[in-house]
Amino acid sequence: MNQTINDRIAKINNGQVPEGYEKTSFGIFPCDWERDKEFGELFDFYGGLGKSREELGDKGVCYLHYGDMHTNTFNKVTYEQYSHLPKYDIVLKGNETYLMQDGDIAFLDASEDLGGTSRAVLIDNVDNKPFIAGLHTILAKEKQSVFSKYYK
Repeated sequence: MNQTINDRIAKINNGQVPEGYEKTSFGIFPCDWERDKEFGELFDFYGGLGKSREELGDKGVCYLHYGDMHTNTFNKVTYEQYSHLPKYDIVLKGNETYLMQDGDIAFLDASEDLGGTSRAVLIDNVDNKPFIAGLHTILAKEKQSVFSKYYK
Protein backbone atom coordinates (compact mmCIF):
# COMPACT_ATOMS: atom_id res chain seq x y z
CA MET A 1 0.00 0.00 0.00
CA ASN A 2 1.34 3.46 -0.76
CA GLN A 3 1.98 6.04 1.92
CA THR A 4 -0.99 8.24 0.95
CA ILE A 5 -3.41 5.39 1.58
CA ASN A 6 -1.63 4.46 4.84
CA ASP A 7 -1.92 8.08 6.03
CA ARG A 8 -5.63 8.20 5.13
CA ILE A 9 -6.31 4.94 7.00
CA ALA A 10 -4.39 6.22 10.04
CA LYS A 11 -6.48 9.42 10.10
CA ILE A 12 -9.75 7.46 9.86
CA ASN A 13 -8.60 5.08 12.61
CA ASN A 14 -7.91 8.11 14.81
CA GLY A 15 -11.40 9.53 14.15
CA GLN A 16 -10.16 12.27 11.81
CA VAL A 17 -11.82 12.99 8.48
CA PRO A 18 -9.37 13.07 5.55
CA GLU A 19 -9.79 15.60 2.74
CA GLY A 20 -12.41 14.38 0.25
CA TYR A 21 -14.19 12.32 2.93
CA GLU A 22 -17.11 13.01 5.24
CA LYS A 23 -18.34 11.61 8.52
CA THR A 24 -21.78 9.99 8.38
CA SER A 25 -23.85 8.07 10.89
CA PHE A 26 -22.31 4.88 9.45
CA GLY A 27 -18.70 6.04 9.48
CA ILE A 28 -16.27 7.98 7.30
CA PHE A 29 -16.79 7.65 3.55
CA PRO A 30 -15.58 9.34 0.34
CA CYS A 31 -17.69 12.41 -0.52
CA ASP A 32 -18.37 11.21 -4.06
CA TRP A 33 -20.00 7.92 -3.00
CA GLU A 34 -23.67 7.75 -3.85
CA ARG A 35 -25.80 7.21 -0.75
CA ASP A 36 -29.38 6.96 0.36
CA LYS A 37 -30.30 4.02 -1.86
CA GLU A 38 -32.77 1.49 -0.54
CA PHE A 39 -31.97 -2.20 -0.85
CA GLY A 40 -34.98 -2.62 -3.13
CA GLU A 41 -33.54 -0.06 -5.56
CA LEU A 42 -30.33 -2.07 -5.88
CA PHE A 43 -31.52 -5.69 -5.73
CA ASP A 44 -34.37 -7.90 -6.88
CA PHE A 45 -35.48 -10.50 -4.32
CA TYR A 46 -36.65 -14.05 -4.90
CA GLY A 47 -37.64 -16.95 -2.70
CA GLY A 48 -35.74 -20.21 -2.64
CA LEU A 49 -37.03 -23.60 -3.72
CA GLY A 50 -38.59 -25.14 -0.62
CA LYS A 51 -37.50 -28.75 -0.28
CA SER A 52 -37.09 -30.65 2.95
CA ARG A 53 -33.89 -32.47 3.94
CA GLU A 54 -35.66 -35.77 3.19
CA GLU A 55 -36.09 -34.71 -0.46
CA LEU A 56 -32.36 -34.04 -0.90
CA GLY A 57 -29.66 -36.54 -1.72
CA ASP A 58 -26.25 -37.08 -3.34
CA LYS A 59 -27.28 -36.56 -6.99
CA GLY A 60 -28.60 -33.60 -8.90
CA VAL A 61 -28.14 -29.86 -8.57
CA CYS A 62 -26.40 -28.37 -5.54
CA TYR A 63 -28.85 -27.02 -3.01
CA LEU A 64 -28.16 -24.45 -0.30
CA HIS A 65 -30.38 -25.51 2.59
CA TYR A 66 -31.03 -22.95 5.31
CA GLY A 67 -29.74 -25.42 7.88
CA ASP A 68 -26.33 -25.41 6.18
CA MET A 69 -26.24 -21.62 6.32
CA HIS A 70 -27.41 -21.58 9.92
CA THR A 71 -24.94 -24.14 11.28
CA ASN A 72 -21.85 -22.98 9.39
CA THR A 73 -19.75 -19.90 9.93
CA PHE A 74 -18.89 -19.24 6.27
CA ASN A 75 -19.75 -15.85 4.77
CA LYS A 76 -19.51 -17.02 1.18
CA VAL A 77 -20.23 -20.24 -0.66
CA THR A 78 -17.82 -21.32 -3.38
CA TYR A 79 -17.98 -24.10 -5.93
CA GLU A 80 -15.36 -26.02 -3.95
CA GLN A 81 -17.92 -26.38 -1.15
CA TYR A 82 -20.54 -27.89 -3.47
CA SER A 83 -19.38 -31.47 -2.89
CA HIS A 84 -20.22 -31.06 0.81
CA LEU A 85 -23.71 -29.68 0.16
CA PRO A 86 -26.87 -31.69 -0.50
CA LYS A 87 -28.29 -32.10 -4.01
CA TYR A 88 -31.77 -31.99 -5.46
CA ASP A 89 -32.53 -34.16 -8.50
CA ILE A 90 -34.34 -31.80 -10.88
CA VAL A 91 -34.29 -30.91 -14.57
CA LEU A 92 -33.68 -27.17 -14.93
CA LYS A 93 -35.04 -24.93 -17.69
CA GLY A 94 -32.50 -22.19 -16.93
CA ASN A 95 -34.86 -19.35 -16.05
CA GLU A 96 -35.67 -20.40 -12.49
CA THR A 97 -35.52 -17.44 -10.11
CA TYR A 98 -34.14 -19.63 -7.32
CA LEU A 99 -30.90 -20.34 -9.25
CA MET A 100 -27.99 -18.50 -7.66
CA GLN A 101 -25.44 -16.74 -9.84
CA ASP A 102 -22.02 -15.34 -9.07
CA GLY A 103 -22.33 -12.33 -6.76
CA ASP A 104 -25.87 -13.08 -5.54
CA ILE A 105 -26.56 -12.90 -1.80
CA ALA A 106 -28.59 -15.57 0.01
CA PHE A 107 -30.33 -14.54 3.26
CA LEU A 108 -31.96 -16.74 5.86
CA ASP A 109 -35.61 -15.93 6.43
CA ALA A 110 -36.00 -18.20 9.46
CA SER A 111 -33.94 -19.17 12.46
CA GLU A 112 -34.27 -20.89 15.79
CA ASP A 113 -32.47 -18.02 17.50
CA LEU A 114 -32.11 -14.28 17.05
CA GLY A 115 -28.43 -14.54 16.10
CA GLY A 116 -29.21 -16.60 13.01
CA THR A 117 -32.02 -14.43 11.72
CA SER A 118 -31.19 -12.72 8.43
CA ARG A 119 -27.76 -14.36 8.18
CA ALA A 120 -26.39 -13.85 4.67
CA VAL A 121 -23.77 -15.46 2.45
CA LEU A 122 -22.17 -14.35 -0.80
CA ILE A 123 -22.47 -16.77 -3.70
CA ASP A 124 -18.97 -17.04 -5.21
CA ASN A 125 -19.88 -19.05 -8.32
CA VAL A 126 -17.65 -17.62 -11.09
CA ASP A 127 -18.64 -20.31 -13.60
CA ASN A 128 -22.34 -19.89 -12.72
CA LYS A 129 -22.82 -23.60 -12.30
CA PRO A 130 -26.39 -24.56 -11.37
CA PHE A 131 -26.93 -23.91 -7.69
CA ILE A 132 -30.32 -23.73 -5.97
CA ALA A 133 -31.30 -21.30 -3.21
CA GLY A 134 -33.23 -23.54 -0.88
CA LEU A 135 -35.83 -23.66 1.81
CA HIS A 136 -36.09 -20.55 4.03
CA THR A 137 -33.72 -18.48 1.90
CA ILE A 138 -34.24 -15.17 0.17
CA LEU A 139 -32.06 -14.54 -2.86
CA ALA A 140 -30.89 -10.99 -3.67
CA LYS A 141 -29.78 -10.38 -7.25
CA GLU A 142 -28.18 -7.05 -8.12
CA LYS A 143 -30.28 -5.09 -10.65
CA GLN A 144 -27.24 -3.44 -12.21
CA SER A 145 -23.60 -4.32 -11.76
CA VAL A 146 -22.65 -1.53 -9.35
CA PHE A 147 -20.69 -3.21 -6.58
CA SER A 148 -17.75 -5.53 -6.41
CA LYS A 149 -19.25 -8.85 -5.39
CA TYR A 150 -16.97 -8.91 -2.34
CA TYR A 151 -18.21 -5.47 -1.23
CA LYS A 152 -21.80 -6.69 -1.07
